[in-house]
Amino acid sequence: MKCREIQSLIVPFINNQLSKDKVLDFLEHIEHCEECKEELEVYYILIIGLRQLDEEPNETLDLHGQFLEHLRVTKEHINISRMRRFPKLIILLALLAILLVLLTRELKLIPDEKIQNIESQNIGKTIFENNILDNLTEIIEDVDR
Repeated sequence: MKCREIQSLIVPFINNQLSKDKVLDFLEHIEHCEECKEELEVYYILIIGLRQLDEEPNETLDLHGQFLEHLRVTKEHINISRMRRFPKLIILLALLAILLVLLTRELKLIPDEKIQNIESQNIGKTIFENNILDNLTEIIEDVDR
């Protein structure tokens, strides 16, 4: 992201109105651009400082510390949400691997003669459709007996 884009996102960032992807891009830029980070801190101190003064006018404020804590907590939330996606990805990959193994096994169960017979008939059905049809036919014949 460019500095102009980042500057337009400062207030939404402070108000927690950005998507996780935008926050991630925003934080990456802030870490490397001192000017944008300083501008963010100025806005943060103004916005949060005014809010806190309205709520508790006699309390001492450490706005710089709160700003740094806000950045740290936001980064932590982004990292946690990334970590939550990782197990889901592993489960998805494992399910795909199991499906691949089952499909490969199913292909090995179909005798080569049947495959050649199906291909020679060229009726537009897949091997799996024909195998399912054969299995259903056998089941129906068993039920009729």
